[in-house]
Amino acid sequence: MRLPLLDATLAAVAACAARIDALGWAEAGAGNLSLLLPPSALARTVHGGEAFELGAPGLPRALPAGHLLAVSAAGVTMRALADDPARHLALLGSDHRGLFKVRGSAAPSSELACHLAVHARRARAGALVHAHTDFLIALSLLEALAAPGALEAALVDLMPETQALVPGGAKRLALAPPGSAALGLATAAAMVDAGADAALWERHGALAAGDTLAQALGRLEILEKAARVWWLAHATGETPAPLARKLRL
Repeated sequence: MRLPLLDATLAAVAACAARIDALGWAEAGAGNLSLLLPPSALARTVHGGEAFELGAPGLPRALPAGHLLAVSAAGVTMRALADDPARHLALLGSDHRGLFKVRGSAAPSSELACHLAVHARRARAGALVHAHTDFLIALSLLEALAAPGALEAALVDLMPETQALVPGGAKRLALAPPGSAALGLATAAAMVDAGADAALWERHGALAAGDTLAQALGRLEILEKAARVWWLAHATGETPAPLARKLRL
């Protein structure tokens, strides 16, 4: 069964997945992505599907009317997703009965809780990308950046590009089980209530939002670059001088 997705959407998914794989941020089945798609972005209208139970309390059971949530499939590698996005995407929608999975689509990622919680709260079309970014994970382990706001400030204060292209900044979240409702709700609070463009998951990488997959991935790349620069500067034995917060590009 052909998924109700435009070729341009599948091409964007393939390009994003290929880039994540090339960066080495997707060992085994790590990493996931999602798109909240309005009716205008669909190849055809979808009316219902297989009932889908989340099995976790506290998570949203509805999406904006007429929208579908495209999420990378459970256990799929980014390489496989890049090679055949139509085969390795789950499609979820909702109606008066609750969530449903479009027939013929795959089972969704184990990180569905985060994608669903954020998209349902943002309630607008857009994209989320999660990857196991090496230097962001490394910085989340450091006692030197353990104080509230320290990691976020270190990343934003390094380069003007971070301030310009990640205007909402990033929000660090405490360690939580991957794929859990707790992580999903905390991520939604950071990215909706606090307005962050990215959530930094302790020991687990980061998740970034954007209007498109390319923008969300670009924000991850910028934050990871800032983390790498911080690491390299500290390797000299010195502390990087902060960028003036008044700077505007």
